Parts: sequence; structure tokens; C-alpha cells
Amino acid sequence: MLNRVNTYFKGLWKQRAPYLTNHSFSFNSKGHCCLSYTDSEILLVYLQKEQDKIILQLCESYPYKNETEFSTILTQANVIHRLKNIPCTWMLQSNQYQSFSMEALPVEDSEFQSAIRWKIKPMISFSIEDAVIDAFPIPQQKANELNKMITTVVARASYLETVSNTIKKSGFNIHCIDILDLGLRNMTTLLEEGERSIALIYLDETNAELIITHHTILYLTRMMELGIKEIRNSDMNSIHACVEKFALDLLRSFDYYQAYWRLPPPVQLIWAPIKKIPSFFTEELSNRLNMPVYEFNLKNFFTIECEIENSEQEKFLPLIGCALRGAKTTHATAN
Repeated sequence: MLNRVNTYFKGLWKQRAPYLTNHSFSFNSKGHCCLSYTDSEILLVYLQKEQDKIILQLCESYPYKNETEFSTILTQANVIHRLKNIPCTWMLQSNQYQSFSMEALPVEDSEFQSAIRWKIKPMISFSIEDAVIDAFPIPQQKANELNKMITTVVARASYLETVSNTIKKSGFNIHCIDILDLGLRNMTTLLEEGERSIALIYLDETNAELIITHHTILYLTRMMELGIKEIRNSDMNSIHACVEKFALDLLRSFDYYQAYWRLPPPVQLIWAPIKKIPSFFTEELSNRLNMPVYEFNLKNFFTIECEIENSEQEKFLPLIGCALRGAKTTHATAN
């Protein structure tokens, strides 16, 4: 079974090791699309490039209830938007893979897969025989050249195969599989100027993910216990305590980033909740952090030729970032 899965993913996940680091696919005249899904919703974006301009042609979501609807909706979307021959990325949501930071293994590349499996085996909740494993480097601490670190990404091979088959049968040309973290990384690089570090918070219903980049490199990613649901269910007294705790966690992360890598801390925070939250929350967060907190706006970076509400923008950010990977522009990175 494992050999069959590995053969199947030779052109997909198995090639993601160089893809996650410095490899970039070709963003040709056809453009690139990216799809992802949650338990109840399919997300789909389609980008095209015109000289140094990136055009957002499609940005839609489709609710579904079961596997049959999932397949039918994908097929209909592919036909309606004529995406059959368009290179496509499938982006995994954060609950569809696991990632671990660890010391790099002192082995040759040819020995990495067998060595990492022994280390990963006790960390995952499913059989190691059903695991597809990939890794990309974490920038080294300037004061310590010895302990090289990596981020290891693990997913179920059987799950990837099943869903990929459905996506392909729906007419999509899957070019690669990517992860949410790296999609967000690509979005922060749109904002980088000079020596500034950029911090982005991607907020879903139950969690907040912090991303910090510098010179297009992902240095820090951290999952924090704050979600839209908690914010909306809090009264005025508890919301102040919530902001205070969250701000302290962010400041500790900024201090760690500055001390560990000796890089300038972020001077602004980009705020990307997937649903609108009270404006006073971001205002108070800005005051406690003593830095501006801005909401990400796609209109500042893309030519938008599809209808998309401002309140719906944020949930598409990581997908757009994944689709951007092959687009070499003055704004976006392809690394």
C-alpha cells in the first residue's frame, strides 16, 4: 500500500521538499488556481498574471453537506469557470496535517525518510506506514551555527490519495499540495519593505495563527488560543482581559523572535480574521501593543475582477498565497 501511495504522489507531495524551500512552479499565461475545503465549505480562487499585475479572477465559496455534494460541486465549478487545464494547488487546512519543529537529522538526503519516520512515529496518532512526511528548514539562530532546525510536515497518505482522486476526477489538474502556513507566508511578503519584519494574525473560529516573516523567509509560526467565537461571546469586562492576555502573548513572541534571530521586531500587525469582529477589539489591541494593527485588504495588491465582500476576503488569503507561489512580481515572492 505504501509503495503504491508513494508512486501516486511522485508528482505531488513527494516533490514538495524542494517546492517548500526554493523551488517555484511556472506561473504561465493560464494562471493558477487553488482550492481547499473545511468540513462544510469548499474554497476556490483563480489568479492570472498580466506583466507585473496579478488579477484575481475568481474567489468563491460553496457550502456542501456530504461527499456526493463535494464531488458534484467541484465538477460544476470546474466546468463553469473553465479550469480543466489550469494548474491547481490543493491547500491543506491546519487540521488536515500536523507540523513539528525539531532539530535537523544528521543524515544524507537519501536517508532522511527512513530516519525521520523513527522520530515522528510516537508523535502522530495514526500508523507511520500511512504517513507522508516532508520538511523545510527553519532559519538558524545567529549565535548558534550548530543546531540546525527544521519544520516537519506530516499527513495521512491514504487521506491525500482519496481526496486527490476526487479532485482529479472533478476535472482539476492538481500541480502540487501546499499548507496553510506557507500560503500565509506568501501573503506577508506582499507587505515587506526594506529591513522590516512583518507579523500577521490569521484568526478563525477557535484559533489564532501568528506568522512572522523577514526578507520573504518564514521565521516564526505559532498557534494561539484565541478565536472569533471567544471574542464574540465575551462581555465588555471579559473582552478587556482577553485583549490583555492576547497582547502579552504576542509581545512574548515578538521578544523571542528578536532575541533568537537578532532581527528587528515587527513594527505593525496585520490582522486577518475570517469574520468581522468588533472594531474596539483591534483598537485596544493596537494600544496595548503600541503599534498599528491593520486589516489586510486584497484591493491594495490585486486587480480584482470578481465580486467579493470585504468581510469575506480574509478566509481566501492563504489560498491566494499558495496560488501566488509561481508569480514573480514586484510584490509577491515565488520562494
